[in-house]
Amino acid sequence: MLKFRSSVIILYIVFTLTSFYSYAQQNVNIASNSAAYILIDANSDKVILEKNADTKLHPASVSKIMTAILAIELGDFSKPCTASSFAVKSIGLGGSNVGIQPGEQIYLNDLLHMLMLASANDAANVIAENIAGSINGFVNLMNKKAREIGAKNTNFSNPIGLDVEDGFPDNKTTARDLACITRYAMSNAKFREIVLKSEYVAPATNKREAKHIKTTNRFFRDIDYNKHLYTVNGVKTGNTKAALNTGVFSARNNEGAELICVVLKNPDRTNMFEEVRELFDYGFTQNTVELQKSFYDIRFRWSRVQIDSFLQKGYIRGYEDGSFRPCNEATKEEFISLLMKIKGIEPYEQQEYWSKGYIDEAVKRGFIDDSWHERRKETISRLESFLVLSKALDYDFDINMLSKENYLLVSKGENTFSNVSSGIPEDIIKLYNYGIISGYNGDLFLDKISTREEMVAMINNYLNFKLGVQLSAH
Repeated sequence: MLKFRSSVIILYIVFTLTSFYSYAQQNVNIASNSAAYILIDANSDKVILEKNADTKLHPASVSKIMTAILAIELGDFSKPCTASSFAVKSIGLGGSNVGIQPGEQIYLNDLLHMLMLASANDAANVIAENIAGSINGFVNLMNKKAREIGAKNTNFSNPIGLDVEDGFPDNKTTARDLACITRYAMSNAKFREIVLKSEYVAPATNKREAKHIKTTNRFFRDIDYNKHLYTVNGVKTGNTKAALNTGVFSARNNEGAELICVVLKNPDRTNMFEEVRELFDYGFTQNTVELQKSFYDIRFRWSRVQIDSFLQKGYIRGYEDGSFRPCNEATKEEFISLLMKIKGIEPYEQQEYWSKGYIDEAVKRGFIDDSWHERRKETISRLESFLVLSKALDYDFDINMLSKENYLLVSKGENTFSNVSSGIPEDIIKLYNYGIISGYNGDLFLDKISTREEMVAMINNYLNFKLGVQLSAH
C-alpha cells in the first residue's frame, strides 16, 4: 500500500534472491556430466539439488538473460534502435547472429526476440549501445544489476557471453547466481512472454525483409518430456569452446509450482537437455522439499507475504498464466468478494454472475448499496475501499467502544496523522491509526485507484486487527 521506499525494496530483493535454503541430497541418483548444476523452487528460493553451484564458470550466451532484463527495465519500446557498425561486427569468432546491418533500425521488442530465441550476438550489442550509449557502459549496468539482485559471484565482461576465445576470460558466474538472476527475470511478464515462444517473425526494417527466427531451446522442438507433470516455459541456452554447453531452464506444473534449473559446462548438447529433464522429473516428484504454489509476479513485491497467505487460504486466485497482476487496478466486485470471503461467506452457486452472492451479502450488512451490482466492474478508489472497511468494522463491533488496552494491543502505536490535510472522515483516521490502512508522506491518496495488492494488504490488515481485538477480549 504505497510502500515506495526504494531502499527497503532493494534490501528485500537482495534478501529474497540470496536466501536459498539448502537441503540434504540423500539417496538421489542424478547422473550428471555437467561441471555444475542447481535446481531450485522459484517461488520459495529453496534449493532442491545442487552440484558445485558456487564454482565460477563461463556462462556463454545465458549471459543474455541479464541483457534482456536491462533492456526490458530501461529500454524504450516505442522507437527503433539504430545498429552501429561496431555493434554488428563485434560479435566474436563465429558468433551467432541474425545478420543485422549497420544503420538498420529495429524496435526493441524485435531485438529481444532475436536475443532470447536466436541468441543473436549482434542484437545484444545493438541493445547495449542504444540503452547505455556504449557497450562498456552497458556492462557496468549489468554488473550493478547483478549485485543489486544478489548475484555476488558474477562478473559480466560483455552483453553477449563471449569468453576466453574472444579475449574475455573473466566473464564468469556460478550456477547459483544464474538461478538468482533467472528467478528475477522470470518474475517479469514481458520476459516470460518472449522466452515461452518457439519462433517469431521479426517484421521488415529499413534494411531487410521480415525474418523468421526459431528458439535454441530444444524442449520446444525435439526433446520429449512428461508434459502431464510439468511444462517447460523458458529460458536460454549457450555454447562456447570454454563454456561448452550451458543452459538455464524453467518449468511449471498445473498447481502453480515452478522450478528453475541451471546446468554449466556439459560436454554434450543433447545430454545437457536430458540431464535437465531428469532434474525436472525429480524436482516435481520428490517429497524432500515441499514446492510452494504461488504467483510468479509477486516474488519481489512488498505484498508477497499477504498475497501468498490469502492464496493458501483459498481467498484469492490468479490468472491462467500463473500471474496475480498485483499492480492492476482492483474492481469493486473483486474487493467486496474478497472482504466477504474472509468473513466466511461461501460463494453462491448458479448465480447470474460470480460476484452476485457476495454483493448481496454486503448490501444486507450495510457495507455498500445496491448500485454495486450494476457498478461491479468499475475500479474502486482508495477512499471507497476505506469507507467499506470502516462500515465492516462497525458491523463487527463498535470501534468507538474499544478499550485503551485493546487499542494499544492492535494499533501500530507509531502512526501519526499530523501531516494529513484536514477534512478526512474520522472513521478513516481510525483505520489509519489501527494500522488497517497506510499512506505515504502524510497523504492517503484517497482519489487513487486501489491496486490488487493494496486490496489484499488492507483486507489482510483488517482481518488481523479484528483477530487482535477478539484475542484481547479473552
